[in-house]
Amino acid sequence: MLLATTNMMCMEVPAVPLLWILPLALYLLTFIIAFENDRWYFRPAAGSLFLGFAGWAMYTMSQGAVSSVAQQVGAYSGLAFSACLICHGELARSKPHPHYLTLFYLMLSLGGAMGGACVAIVCPLVFNGLWELPIATGAVLSLFALLVVRELPLGTPLGRLAIAGALAFLLASGSTYGVVWLVHKTNEATKYVARNFFGTLRVFKYHDQDWGDYLQLQNGNIDHGFQLLDKNKRDWPTSYYSADSGVGYAIQHHPKRLAGDPIHLGVIGLGTGTLAAYGQPGDTIRFYEINPNVPGIAQHIFTYLSDCPADKSIVLADARISLEREAERGELQDFDVLAIDAFSSDSIPMHLLTKECMEIYLKHLAPDGIIAFHISNRHLNLSPVVRALADEFRMDACRIENEADASLAARLSEWILVSYDARFIAGARRAYSSKWPNEQPQKLLWTDDFDSLWPILSWH
Repeated sequence: MLLATTNMMCMEVPAVPLLWILPLALYLLTFIIAFENDRWYFRPAAGSLFLGFAGWAMYTMSQGAVSSVAQQVGAYSGLAFSACLICHGELARSKPHPHYLTLFYLMLSLGGAMGGACVAIVCPLVFNGLWELPIATGAVLSLFALLVVRELPLGTPLGRLAIAGALAFLLASGSTYGVVWLVHKTNEATKYVARNFFGTLRVFKYHDQDWGDYLQLQNGNIDHGFQLLDKNKRDWPTSYYSADSGVGYAIQHHPKRLAGDPIHLGVIGLGTGTLAAYGQPGDTIRFYEINPNVPGIAQHIFTYLSDCPADKSIVLADARISLEREAERGELQDFDVLAIDAFSSDSIPMHLLTKECMEIYLKHLAPDGIIAFHISNRHLNLSPVVRALADEFRMDACRIENEADASLAARLSEWILVSYDARFIAGARRAYSSKWPNEQPQKLLWTDDFDSLWPILSWH
């Protein structure tokens, strides 16, 4: 329960240290409550608390990324606390004679290690989604019911045990049915699914009355791009990358593109490969992707890469490390446009937004190059961080926010374009009326030694 709830929070909510410490602190608190004094664990109160938080957590899980940070943290933390309280409370009630306590605590530790190994190693291999949380919740409910009924004055001990076993079986069956139903519901539109250390990737096939059939890639509950299946529309750059998006403007209005010359495009974050839709003969596009499951999806399920006439390459590694090593080898890429597209998920890689990382980007940027930061996020306002980077390196910056547009298959997106080319940025400002959320930006320069999500985190 501890690791399953922590996984859920860090999968859908920005991973600040609090989200690692809070569940662990609640886990240890329940251990103290249960083992410090026998009177502190009150079974009816613990059971009622667990049922309430279990219902709230399952509702929050069904809502996915729509839920606020406060709701997700509250629901999953409450579930972890109440479930661990029951588990530790019942363990404390079953303590043996002091002569056997050494073995008792050894088995308790062994059980914890097995649970951790199950969530960290077994579940990613066995399940194609985060099903360990509902399964663990159902298991706690079933075991709690078995223990309660077994001690009720309902005839002989054997009769009580039979009734308790039957009730536990019914609850376990109901929980199993619920998980199977969730899996079936999730898989109805699923064309492909893969899970690894970086999360669960799913490709769904949907139908829209305006666009027809389309494929959509999701990481957890976050959309990572989609492609229309109509042969006349499948080369459209959709989602956050439409022609009227910030990155669309940067590519289409780069001085080299306007002059008819080929461009060199760098992209951190492959996704569906949508930005390859802007590639033209003679262009060079270099993608950096850390998740080993993504290239296969982009190359064999979506067709942006295969349809693109430009020269394409994919570097499978952490983008910052790869760019740093390329610079050390003297292999400077000289990008005309560098798209930093690793922030569309609500959980962001902060090391790609530090001063030191910006220095690496600039080594690989052409003199008139443009860096396009994708900062669309439900819970974080990354604008002050990118503005601080631009100010630190005395670059011009422009914020571009475009609304959803069904005619272009475009979704609401927010980009910040940063460049030493003041004329280009001035043109972008004239083309778009997007204003900064705060004309007096916060001084929020992240470095490798200091960064903090608290000033830009929204709990709503």
